[in-house]
Amino acid sequence: MFDDYDYEIRTLSDLNIFESSEFYKNDILIRRIEDESCMTYYYNKGQLIETKWGRICPGFVRNLLIHDLEGNYIADYITRDSVVNLDTIKYEQTKFYNIHNQIIRELIHEFNAEDGERIRYWREYTYKQNKVDKEFTYINKVLNWKGQYYYDSRGNLIRIERFRNGLYEKEFFTYNNKNKLIKEEIKSTDNPITSDVTHSAGNNYKTYKYDSKGFLIEKDFFNHKNEIYHIEKYQRIPLRIK
Repeated sequence: MFDDYDYEIRTLSDLNIFESSEFYKNDILIRRIEDESCMTYYYNKGQLIETKWGRICPGFVRNLLIHDLEGNYIADYITRDSVVNLDTIKYEQTKFYNIHNQIIRELIHEFNAEDGERIRYWREYTYKQNKVDKEFTYINKVLNWKGQYYYDSRGNLIRIERFRNGLYEKEFFTYNNKNKLIKEEIKSTDNPITSDVTHSAGNNYKTYKYDSKGFLIEKDFFNHKNEIYHIEKYQRIPLRIK
């Protein structure tokens, strides 16, 4: 079907049902195919500048990634036009950076409420020793969550703790001796667990398995009852030219 890639990462469920395929060239993602959809990625000197989405490849809905003069990704422009003048289009900047080109503010989610009000979630970051130290999440302009980041001696992110109005949400990250992520867990009182809850979005965890070369081969998803509810298996398939 395609011959412009080096290898494919195919994702299967525990029942060996196809979920997605990602195609890589020089270890850079160039295409992702899911059930009845395709996303194609375009780069300029290694920098992602555009994606196209559609039912078939290469897609027709274009998302142009706007960058500032420092090369920082600051906004999106979505269109179906085949020709676009980046110098004349109008866009809203949704990502902001400090003088060190570290992101300090970004729009992470937005939607329209039932009354028509536009709800926007913004997140701000502060840094310490070139790593994210604190985060602040706002709904429109009202502070909602405060977060603190923690790292191990190797610089790996091991915990994020978020608090608001007596509630908490905590994320935990565990690594092997090769600094590969092997477990990711979330615990939260923002999503109460009752006896009839089978899956809690705020209380669950994932484990990661790798082969001898360090490639991810399986991800297991557990609910708050320590039960596996989903498995993803990954196959690395080189392109074979006939």
